[in-house]
Amino acid sequence: MLGIFLVGTAAAAGLYLSADDSTALQQTAINSDQQTPSKTSQTVQSAQTDNKEAESTYPEVDKVVYNTDLGVFKCKPSCFLAAVDKQHSLPESYQPEVQVIASYGSSRLVKDAADALLELIDFLEAEGVKVELTSSYRSFANQQSTFNRWVKILMERDGLSQAEARIQANTFSALPGHSEHQLGTTVDINTVGAEPFNIDDNRLLYGLLEKYAYRYGFVISYPEAKEDLTGYVHEPWHIRYLGIDLATKIYKTAYLDPSSTMFSTKYLRDYGFSD
Repeated sequence: MLGIFLVGTAAAAGLYLSADDSTALQQTAINSDQQTPSKTSQTVQSAQTDNKEAESTYPEVDKVVYNTDLGVFKCKPSCFLAAVDKQHSLPESYQPEVQVIASYGSSRLVKDAADALLELIDFLEAEGVKVELTSSYRSFANQQSTFNRWVKILMERDGLSQAEARIQANTFSALPGHSEHQLGTTVDINTVGAEPFNIDDNRLLYGLLEKYAYRYGFVISYPEAKEDLTGYVHEPWHIRYLGIDLATKIYKTAYLDPSSTMFSTKYLRDYGFSD
């Protein structure tokens, strides 16, 4: 979901940001992700202070976008396979042990996902596609700040009411606790030199991910033509690590077929893999 290259994601969702909006959102993402665990509560409080009115309307708006909070995962010992979606969330306190991905700046994932991603990247580069990471691990506080900022932009720029802005934002940006990026196993990936999240500019990359990502343990969380099922727009750049065995099982369900009703989190729920 939404990460540091927010202009591209906005375009993919039919939204367009000014340079000032883009800069502000990028800085929000960078600053929040650099918070240490001891500062997390302060960051959350800051986000709440910036948008107190929006925070107060969570229950009402969540029902509209079907964030019904059916449960919060216990994450004992981890939430590696948690079926995170609009109905099931991660605890605010959940912070997986992530590490910096070699050669990719400050991007971070848990070790197994990072190792697998580097192998996938080697394959992609052998196929002639050099890639960059536009988002990786994102904390609860980061997600809260990013989502609140999107609501503010939509209200100020498009004249939407607070409730309308929250609903629209939640088609491409998860509420805090509901983002797979908090798992530390999920990245947004882009072709170097291409406009981030642009389908045409990244066509070769996205095609390779659809065909081969599962061989390295990754699935595409938000497939084409499944917005009504997942609650989010098509995001061929958003891949989550589940391990080769499980990713292969999901791939064999033809979950990427637009006519199929299967998608990765549904598989996790249906087959009881969720932690």
